[in-house]
Amino acid sequence: MAIMMEYWPFWLIYLLAAAIGLWCWGQCFFWLRSSEARRVMYAVGAVLLLTPAPAGEGLSHLAPALVVVPFAWLDGSLEQAMPALNCWLAALGIAAVVLALRALLVYFTSANEDDSEHSA
Repeated sequence: MAIMMEYWPFWLIYLLAAAIGLWCWGQCFFWLRSSEARRVMYAVGAVLLLTPAPAGEGLSHLAPALVVVPFAWLDGSLEQAMPALNCWLAALGIAAVVLALRALLVYFTSANEDDSEHSA
């Protein structure tokens, strides 16, 4: 008898645990005065906790990259961890672009508000 396994409950549990972990991660940086520095640390935590990656070289199943990399390292072959590391680097790049776009948006909107206050 073939076993049929549904993966969505596992991913739902993982996403819930990652969301709780991300909230805890965000609370760890209450001491940072700069909100931009807090956003950078929050983005790093989101990438670490939420990035899926192939479970191994040539496998089609996804697993959290936070789990794949240590197990590949313990297995002794970091070559198996390279797809997960590539996913992490791609996600960090996307997070950096999003943070930069947000900073530019805040900069230009605050510059427009300052200009309108000086002209009034």
